[in-house]
Amino acid sequence: MNRAGQKHINFENDSENEHDSYASNSEYNSDSDNSQNQNSSDEESESEEVKNRMITLRNELKSLPFDKLVEIKQKIGIKEFEKLFSNKKAASSVKDSKETNTKSSGTSLVERKKSNSKKSGSKKKTKNAPSEMSSKRPVSRFRAVVPVKSDKPYDPRFDKATGHFNKDLFEKSYSFLNDYRASEVEEIQNKISKLKNKDTQKVEEYESMLKQIKSKMLTDVNKTKLNDIRKEHRKREKELVEQGKKPFFLKKSTVKQIELSERFEKLKGTKKLDMLLEKKRKRNAAKDHKSMPFKRRNKD
Repeated sequence: MNRAGQKHINFENDSENEHDSYASNSEYNSDSDNSQNQNSSDEESESEEVKNRMITLRNELKSLPFDKLVEIKQKIGIKEFEKLFSNKKAASSVKDSKETNTKSSGTSLVERKKSNSKKSGSKKKTKNAPSEMSSKRPVSRFRAVVPVKSDKPYDPRFDKATGHFNKDLFEKSYSFLNDYRASEVEEIQNKISKLKNKDTQKVEEYESMLKQIKSKMLTDVNKTKLNDIRKEHRKREKELVEQGKKPFFLKKSTVKQIELSERFEKLKGTKKLDMLLEKKRKRNAAKDHKSMPFKRRNKD
């Protein structure tokens, strides 16, 4: 009876203790819930107050002139100034910082650098668009307080002090070069005839020089012809404008066509015309051959 009674009493005591502990835990949980609710309500009220203050601040800043806004921006800083105007940007920046902090715990330094480099790279509008260089460049520590005089290259040809370029006068004053080139061609031809069977390397050098001089002379002759055609056209147009007609300006292609027609008229009834036409035909055939696709070979 003693042992059974003692067991019954101990069981009752244990049940009473459990009931008391459960009651105390429930009271503690209810108190903690109440405190959390109070804290959340306080935080909400504080956030609303901050929002209202920000709205009033923004409205005040909108009414200010631009120069004062710049002064405020310099005092506060660009980031803080932007936060005042845009809540979205600030919120997004906070979110980004949180995400990067969470990611940085799992990712390595190399992966983070790669992701930053990808973000920093400017996005293209289209696939074939040219890549844009970023304007974010580090400012140098040294400021140019006193401007240093740098040596600029000087070309008197493009200086206004030298006057306007007169093409006709230039050609007349340097016309002696054509005579000099003609004498140079004669000298080179004599040298080639002397060294024809002796030194082949020097002969090749002289022949290349002769080709260059002849091509230069030919281009000069063609340029003078085209300039003469333009001059004649300007004279005619000047007379027509004085009569009250509208001026007509020649294109480069039309000038070349006129020059070609004049050349054909001069070479009419001679062998040179046939040679010229043959050269032109061969040149056009070579162009057509280049544009033609290659023959596709069948597999053996």
